[in-house]
Amino acid sequence: MSSDNHNYDGIEEHDNPLPNWWVATFIGTIIFAGIYSLHSLTHAGPTLLEEYEMEMKALPHKIEKLWTEEDLSTFFSEPDKFSEGKVVFAAKCFACHGSEGQGIIGPNLTDKYWIHGKGQRKDIFQVVQKGIIANGMPAWSEVLNEKELLSVSAFTFSLKGKTPANPKSPQGIEITE
Repeated sequence: MSSDNHNYDGIEEHDNPLPNWWVATFIGTIIFAGIYSLHSLTHAGPTLLEEYEMEMKALPHKIEKLWTEEDLSTFFSEPDKFSEGKVVFAAKCFACHGSEGQGIIGPNLTDKYWIHGKGQRKDIFQVVQKGIIANGMPAWSEVLNEKELLSVSAFTFSLKGKTPANPKSPQGIEITE
């Protein structure tokens, strides 16, 4: 067996060069590794600790505001909020709660019975904002901005005590206030 013919065990070896795209990719990764190493060693970019600190500073802006009953009472008392909320309700909530809040698939919003919370402003706002996924109520905070969330909550709160035609039967616990 001579080394000139490159034939071993019946397998002929060819000395073909690698494809150009493969060689270019290989050289590109070596260049990238060199640049990345220089970048890391010279600290041209933020360190992991600096990135962490930047994220921690931005965190308070990412946390949603906690609305109290008093804050919501002030906001809900503004008359223009009901008209804005009625538009959002008609676009987003009508299919499940009906045009007058009488309940279709979703519960009746006009009676004294509440499944989630006690029918207070903050309870309504929280359900609208975070949804009740197990019951099919979406989290509207992912779709609506805060002003729309507040106005539709104000409109929903205004439905309490009304008597719509064909209301859905009571669900939940009766709340007497």
